[in-house]
Amino acid sequence: MDVVPAAAGTDESSPSNDDTPRNGGSAKAAAADLNTCVAVDIGTAGGGRQDADATVVGEEEEQIVCCGRRLSKERVGWYMFDWANSPIYTVALALFLPILVKSMAEDYAYGSSLQSCSDDAMCGRNGCDTPATCTACVPGRGILEWVGSEGAYREIEQKGVEFLGVEIQAISFATTMISVSVVAQVFVFITFGRYGDFGRWRKNLMIIFTLIGALPCIGIVFLDRPSLYWLGGVFLITINVGLGSSIVFYNAFLPILVELHPKVRRAEPSAHEGRDQHPQLDQPATAAATDFTGLLTRSLTEKGSGAMAERVREACEPRACRSHEGTPRRSYVSASPSFELVSRSLGGLFSPGRRWRDANKGKADDGDTSTEQGSFELELEKRRKAFRTPQLTQEVLEVMRRAEDVSNEMSTLGIAIGNAGAFLCLVGAAALQFAATNDDNGRLADRLSTALSGLWWLCFSVPTFMWLRAHRGPPLKGAGGWVWLMGWKGTWEIICQARMYDQVLMMLLCFYFYSDSYNTIASVGVLVAQSELCLSSVALLFIIFLILICANLGGIFFLWLQRRLKLSTKSMVLVVLTIYLFIALWGSLGVVPGSTVGFKNPWEAYLFGVLHGFGLGAVVSFSRALYAEFLPPGKEAEFFALYAVTDRGSSWMGPLVTAVLYQTTGEMRWIFLYLLVMVALPMVLLFFFVNQRKGELAAGRLEAVRQAISKPDAAAPAAKTATSC
Repeated sequence: MDVVPAAAGTDESSPSNDDTPRNGGSAKAAAADLNTCVAVDIGTAGGGRQDADATVVGEEEEQIVCCGRRLSKERVGWYMFDWANSPIYTVALALFLPILVKSMAEDYAYGSSLQSCSDDAMCGRNGCDTPATCTACVPGRGILEWVGSEGAYREIEQKGVEFLGVEIQAISFATTMISVSVVAQVFVFITFGRYGDFGRWRKNLMIIFTLIGALPCIGIVFLDRPSLYWLGGVFLITINVGLGSSIVFYNAFLPILVELHPKVRRAEPSAHEGRDQHPQLDQPATAAATDFTGLLTRSLTEKGSGAMAERVREACEPRACRSHEGTPRRSYVSASPSFELVSRSLGGLFSPGRRWRDANKGKADDGDTSTEQGSFELELEKRRKAFRTPQLTQEVLEVMRRAEDVSNEMSTLGIAIGNAGAFLCLVGAAALQFAATNDDNGRLADRLSTALSGLWWLCFSVPTFMWLRAHRGPPLKGAGGWVWLMGWKGTWEIICQARMYDQVLMMLLCFYFYSDSYNTIASVGVLVAQSELCLSSVALLFIIFLILICANLGGIFFLWLQRRLKLSTKSMVLVVLTIYLFIALWGSLGVVPGSTVGFKNPWEAYLFGVLHGFGLGAVVSFSRALYAEFLPPGKEAEFFALYAVTDRGSSWMGPLVTAVLYQTTGEMRWIFLYLLVMVALPMVLLFFFVNQRKGELAAGRLEAVRQAISKPDAAAPAAKTATSC
């Protein structure tokens, strides 16, 4: 694998800002001030790589040569993180780690009094042919204790273990730790998610949480005594929190990489205009800055100079047009710099949900006495009018479709690469299960398999840390006081400003329901296969292999189907959810008296693995891609933290309802009726209340879209237009 160096940029020359009147008393001076700020903020980015972590939009992408093909080095680094972390889900958290922690707690609580029946003993619904007292799986009844002296089954006597002074049943110790980890995840997501939008913290936090999760996963190999069950519980919580948090910041790179993808950049009409006007600044963002500066100049001329000139200076401050030494500072290209500057100057028209304070804080300014709330309502109404009937040319719509295609392609490819990595790691773990010598208490094979997944995660994350650029945001010090509460404050602001984020919040509401449905379907399917059908560990392992293989096949098939039929990402989410609707209907047949299907036969477990796998990769991929299109620039990490909170926040519902229904009816298949509602309801909400085009326009991630919204009448009358759906 060879590295192809990036092509050299243009000469680094940006207008000096020393002579620019920072305190201009006229609209023209304020506009010139913004011109200087934009030139300083963006102009230096065209002059070659000064910082390995900075995003240089004007340069050719740095590439690597692999298998005779040239690949983007940064995007390969992004894909590698999915390859690295997916085995943690499949090998550690879904298989060996909960079993290991549960076994350690049971061994400590019961000692040698709780033993499984030997393989030679034939156990069925009516009993076992052994005089010993042991545990066995009874089809339809689950794990029971066989008392040979009495010749009958009985429920296992519950014993507890202590964790932080609280007694927990040994059998449910692992599931309790998973529940605690979910609560911890929600707290960490909200607290730290917003930090990823500042400075280099998006990448730094991804590295930190990877280490927090991977090192305990490797350290599991040293837990060789049942008395260390409590440490196993701590490790389980830490691994789950580290994995979920690192993926929040990993996902936050997706919309940025899509925006900078060559296919999207080449489709941007503003890119070509900008190069003609400013050849020394060979980047699409600079062209947009030129157009937006003209727009701002007209706005300043119409409205006067006082407060607007102050807004221009205020817009420059967060971008740090000057460093402390007085020299120009590099651009933070986590979002388009020109868009960020002008959106601040115009009062947040293109920045969803931000209440930019009035420069005079409510004081009269040329007869304008509007308060901050009034300004917010005014800008909200402007946005509603702009997004209600934007006349978008076919050229602009093509840019939006191109970005949608790239987002789906990258998301699907990432999931597929992750599943491939999980498959290979699972093969290694299966080999360890057969090769390792287990003692009764050490569970050596489970510990080695879990440690293998942690080592895999840590080692294969290194290319990501090396090749994925930081895509800096504004400095964290500009966030104000109470830094540790910044994430909670941001979440509250999003909720309060729901009207600005209506499409984002409706998407999150739908995702809240259907993510719980497919996660619960996965866990219920395994539980039914294990307790109701009494499938062996080898059979369960084979089903997991089926799920991984079919997940990749399903992702590829549905991506092909989308391109073939030219369906939107929202439509693809609905199409894939029909698979889970069918699974829920199929499972519900099991409660019908006299029915011979509905998870009552071993072959149905294998069919379940095929269907669940076929839909899993696609629904995760398309959901992530659709949500990424709705995110405002510069707030990717904060919003993907909410995405993760939504996913984990609903994870308690399915298990709770499963437990209640099982205790009430003694039949686990009743849960499929609940899942039927949890799939059908979000499908209805998604179909009627989520407008994909409206969400994309509200986010304004693409230069062509922002220009179309800011100048709706700019398109020539003869141009072919289309109204957003």
